[in-house]
Amino acid sequence: MAHPRSSPRPPRRAPTGIALLLVVVVLSALLSVSLGIFAVVFGEAKISGEMTDSFRAIFAADQGMERMLYCDRAVPPANCDNLGQPAGCLGQPGQCTYPGPNPTDTVQLPAFPSGACVYVRLFRNASGDTGAFSTGEYACGVAERSVRRALRALYQQ
Repeated sequence: MAHPRSSPRPPRRAPTGIALLLVVVVLSALLSVSLGIFAVVFGEAKISGEMTDSFRAIFAADQGMERMLYCDRAVPPANCDNLGQPAGCLGQPGQCTYPGPNPTDTVQLPAFPSGACVYVRLFRNASGDTGAFSTGEYACGVAERSVRRALRALYQQ
């Protein structure tokens, strides 16, 4: 005879696969976190490379600006022929624009060993104001990877 307090055992249930579902959910969460970390690290590495390119471009722009200002302020224009300036612009009073009157006209200085190049422009108006613009570019001629930085100086003769 059965004990009055004991109840009959419930029948065994068939396995439902809850463990498999739990493993899939945990692995999905781990995969999501891993992909998120990878995206952040990869983005930071890309930004780091662009920072290096940006430094090269700004240093090229600085060198172009220094050469342009030196030729304008310190030496006669005939001694700056390596920049290709006409003698009638640098160091001359009055209205002048080098290399031309169009604001988009620039002169490209020779490429640097790092692969950077620089574009320079100078203008002078009748009131004596002078402006020098220098745009440094790294990875010259590579449109999809090119980084440009520019400097501008305005002064009076």
